[in-house]
Amino acid sequence: MGDPKSIVEMLLEAEKAGREASTKFQLDKGKAKYSRAPLSLLRKAVGILETLEDEAFYLIDEYVDPEYKYEHEVEVAEEASALNPAKSLLESVGGYDYELSAKCSLDGSKCEPDIKDIVDRLRSISFDTVSPLVELKAEREEEYGEEGENYGEWWDRMFEEADELLTKISKAGETEGISYETAVEVARASEKLAGALETLCNSVSLGEEDIEKVGSLSCRLVDLARSVGSTATVGRSLRVFVNPKVKVEEKHIEAFKKASEILGRKIGFIIPYSKPGEELTASAVLNDLANYVHIVAEELMRRKVELRGMRRIGRCTVFIGSDDLLATLCKAWDKAVSLYSEDYIEADARALGGTVRDKVAQIRLGNARGHASEIERIDDEARVRYYDTDDDVREVMEALFEEVANCKCEDKPEAGVLECICPLKSKDDAIKIASVLSRATTMDIRIESLRGYEWEAREEEEVIKEATKDEMEGVKRAIEALKQVLNI
Repeated sequence: MGDPKSIVEMLLEAEKAGREASTKFQLDKGKAKYSRAPLSLLRKAVGILETLEDEAFYLIDEYVDPEYKYEHEVEVAEEASALNPAKSLLESVGGYDYELSAKCSLDGSKCEPDIKDIVDRLRSISFDTVSPLVELKAEREEEYGEEGENYGEWWDRMFEEADELLTKISKAGETEGISYETAVEVARASEKLAGALETLCNSVSLGEEDIEKVGSLSCRLVDLARSVGSTATVGRSLRVFVNPKVKVEEKHIEAFKKASEILGRKIGFIIPYSKPGEELTASAVLNDLANYVHIVAEELMRRKVELRGMRRIGRCTVFIGSDDLLATLCKAWDKAVSLYSEDYIEADARALGGTVRDKVAQIRLGNARGHASEIERIDDEARVRYYDTDDDVREVMEALFEEVANCKCEDKPEAGVLECICPLKSKDDAIKIASVLSRATTMDIRIESLRGYEWEAREEEEVIKEATKDEMEGVKRAIEALKQVLNI
């Protein structure tokens, strides 16, 4: 059952952030430098490269002998990991085009106009390992007399199209805008407002039809909040995106008007009186959205409404009224995944996701069937079940849980599960567990790479020892980064 007070607190927190950011934007006199970020082009480029990745795996499956398939698949998977930073960014921010884009330190204190590193990582993808297979398929098509563009020509054209899109992003150039400090505050406030509106959108009220209607109208405003600004933790940096001006659409205007009619209260100061397509300042939009969530919060308190529903936090779905520390754990895991996404193969990264319901969190950790973890909070402890049929990975994970998160673990190889009891009294405890879980993804391949080729095979004990050391360093880096990102 949902806790209405927690919803109200979230709405009022978003309202406060929106109002303060609106005022700061109005008063800002800074002239910081930014990159322009046409992320709609980035999304198209990523889509093309994902198609080529899928084709590369198809070619391997179709033309490579079974004994050599794994080696080729690993090469493609490792190269495709260059997609992960861009995909993490798009998952966090969406495919909006932003006038102002900056790459900042994790705490947002130092920034510079740079999206070049994301673009350059995508340019590094060529899938050369399957080039002979592309030629082979093209030759087969010629043998069968197929007309039109052959496979090799199509393959080259797809790469050319992706490159053209990436070139357009690089040539979008730089511009001047508000101070970095204000940009970070505006972007974070926009995220809070988008999260509050999305929660209302996904909530169901018990016995209050008016509140439920207003919640449905909130769905129309989520994209408006996100188009003002957003952030993403990618490549061990905080990426900040802001639009100083945004166009309001008819659906945004109607949402304000209808919500006002339903509740019998004035909502908004500028948006309800605007015309579709009209440009408004970020300050005006933030102020109106803040007023919207404030009015809804007041109505929830006045009517003592009970809400049920969920909210999205990155890759996590958190049901209203769920345990706060488990929600923090899932959020920390999501941030760690984004910060170190290049450590994963793309197929694993694509499968990641988490759910928090009441006192239980379930997190999917990879593409392999059953690779997941379940965390149940019991008083001040977490009962962690880590599911993985790979004995080596479970051995390393056991060492990480015990040394970093102060857990007591028992491995059950016959069931393919590692069971641990870990302290979970604070956000610090949640971050430790989350950081360990973030290293589970693609760990099998990272361990395999330490073994080397058959002619240089190493002792198993030596491989596991080195893998544990490497993963321990990764966990410690994640913990330090998360403390900055989550302000702990």
